[in-house]
Amino acid sequence: MENHEAILATQALLMGISWASGINSYAVLLLLGLGRVTGYFNLPPEFRHLKVHW
Repeated sequence: MENHEAILATQALLMGISWASGINSYAVLLLLGLGRVTGYFNLPPEFRHLKVHW
């Protein structure tokens, strides 16, 4: 059941990203990066290339 919840959470994140990408792709990347850096949410491993190593 926990695997199902992880898949559902990833789908929800992807749906939000796809909606926001219609606004501005740079803004989407900015929001994802800021959300991860501030600890607002954790990105799935598929998005590890968005991680900044400062």
